[in-house]
Amino acid sequence: CPLSLGQESECECVDVKTEAENPDFAQWQTELNAIMPTGIRITHVGPVQMKADLIAFACYQITYPAAAAAVLEQYNALESAPVEKHSKKGKKIVELKDHIPQVEYTTAGDRVCMELCLPAAQELNLNPSLLTGFLEEKFGLPAASAGILRKRFLTISTCLMAAIVLCAVVFGVHLDTEFTGGAMITLSYQGEISTSEVQKTASTALENNGLTLQTGENVATGDQTLKISMPGTETVTTEQVENLLDSLNENYPDNQFAQLSLSNVSAAMGTKFLQKSLVAVVFALVLILLYIALRFKNIGGLTGGMMAVLALVNDLMVVFGTFVLLRTALDGNFIAAMLTILGYSINDTVVIYDRIRENSALYGKKQMSLAELVNLSVNQSFARSLMTSITTCLALGVVCVVSVIYRLDSIYSFAFPLLFGMVSGVYSTICIATPLWVDWKNKKKAAKKA
Repeated sequence: CPLSLGQESECECVDVKTEAENPDFAQWQTELNAIMPTGIRITHVGPVQMKADLIAFACYQITYPAAAAAVLEQYNALESAPVEKHSKKGKKIVELKDHIPQVEYTTAGDRVCMELCLPAAQELNLNPSLLTGFLEEKFGLPAASAGILRKRFLTISTCLMAAIVLCAVVFGVHLDTEFTGGAMITLSYQGEISTSEVQKTASTALENNGLTLQTGENVATGDQTLKISMPGTETVTTEQVENLLDSLNENYPDNQFAQLSLSNVSAAMGTKFLQKSLVAVVFALVLILLYIALRFKNIGGLTGGMMAVLALVNDLMVVFGTFVLLRTALDGNFIAAMLTILGYSINDTVVIYDRIRENSALYGKKQMSLAELVNLSVNQSFARSLMTSITTCLALGVVCVVSVIYRLDSIYSFAFPLLFGMVSGVYSTICIATPLWVDWKNKKKAAKKA
């Protein structure tokens, strides 16, 4: 079946065992078509012995860079091309030239489209990977269109991370008082407030123009909260807080401001807390690397773990970039979002690696090339990963909207970067981790042959 091999096909034939004595094939066709995915339609249902009459050949179209034309011409000039074919009955030598004497192809711009028609559902079934594997090993056939896409995805990610670093340099990275030291005052209030007006009043009362405001909600009482952060080395006394409350209640009597807490953080403690937070992220990455290396050691788990970690770095950079573009100070929410993305994104990667391991045992290295095996595994897991991510993103989207409506800045500064991190997690798993792993394995294999 071409589709089962990760290739596109216009026709498939599937055997189904039934215990029915007189099955109604027409009714089966109607009922099956009613539940088939969009784009797939059953055209015939009949006894299994008609299979050989229905399918004699499977036709494929595979796109390569223009450089592949020279390789195909070299094959056409060969007199003999023996390959080893593995099947359930064992292995045997197949002469490709007996079945594919000449490879037909067409050229369009910088692409070459190879067209193959191979025997199927007959005594001899040929997989296109027999030919492509032979051409790769003997003539160095360049990567197919999937390989071209891999390079484009890697280029996109590289440019994205460069843009994030550039934005961080231009706009600057703001650290919260938790990391830099200073004072944090948490107040409760009633009704609606104008943060810009309150900030002016607080700056005057505290004689500090560098403070930042963040609204939220007290989970225990349900009251609205206002956190005033004053980065620096100066501390705030209770007298200053009382003066602040007097000014706020005098200017905004309907809001009924009241003190909830006052925290003075030294610069040394803030720096230590930042270091410990970053160590936690790095430690999580190391544990992920070790976990994948051990769990998937049969398929090269260490290199797979390294590529998964590189993909996770892409996700972490996206979260960091979101904080930078929002001009939001890096605080506990930033570290929480980073750790959440690490766990969520690696879950998708593990699912695909697990599928690669299963397919590797099912098909083996001789029946399918590594790129085809990974492509098949990604296709099998794609719908599951996509639907899970869409559901999670919808939930996060609702949280973002609610936090904006009710001005819950503390929740918004966590949910919104996390939303972008989730999207990046799906992209990096499918387009970064596995393609990098394939390229690494192929280069390692080529280096051994050299």
